[in-house]
Amino acid sequence: MSIKERLKSLGKLLLGGYEINRMYHSPPLHEHFVCPDGARFGTIETTRQVAGCEYPEISRHAWYTSKPGHSYGAWENGRLVCFCTYWTNTEDNLPRRFRNIRDDEIVMVDLITAESARGKGLSVQMMAFSASELKKLGYRRCLTWIWHSNHPSIRAFEKAGWIYDYFLIELPWRGEKDRIRISLPRWVARLFG
Repeated sequence: MSIKERLKSLGKLLLGGYEINRMYHSPPLHEHFVCPDGARFGTIETTRQVAGCEYPEISRHAWYTSKPGHSYGAWENGRLVCFCTYWTNTEDNLPRRFRNIRDDEIVMVDLITAESARGKGLSVQMMAFSASELKKLGYRRCLTWIWHSNHPSIRAFEKAGWIYDYFLIELPWRGEKDRIRISLPRWVARLFG
């Protein structure tokens, strides 16, 4: 067991269900999106579109398509290969750290690309497409969080122009619903790898 794994185990033992995340917001939303060759982007209309996906890494995320929210997909050769969902401040499952967002803000809660379609830039294109659709619906800004060591996601969001705001450590307090939140400057992320 590596030192990092031992520290994670010790942290979980001492702190319970802790979270260490990078907090991001989107660049200003715009309505212009140019669809790249080879993929078709569109709105996910039903949970079945995701649940019936042949890629299990996508189909097991179908529950995210609950309303009130907005879900989008990318298809290649008729197959759903990339999918994302945004929730509003009225969604019961929205993490509490986002409960006070404005009505013109929305939170990306899931973005997944099929393993066979990774490395093509689909997640970056999905962020651009979904932002253009959300702008048409009246949203001004998107928010999200990324686990501090999820480097592929960090690279994708930063390539898409999302802005890294701050580092957030959340610790359980009196059960899982209440959390102690510690916001730290962006440079702190370097200490956690």
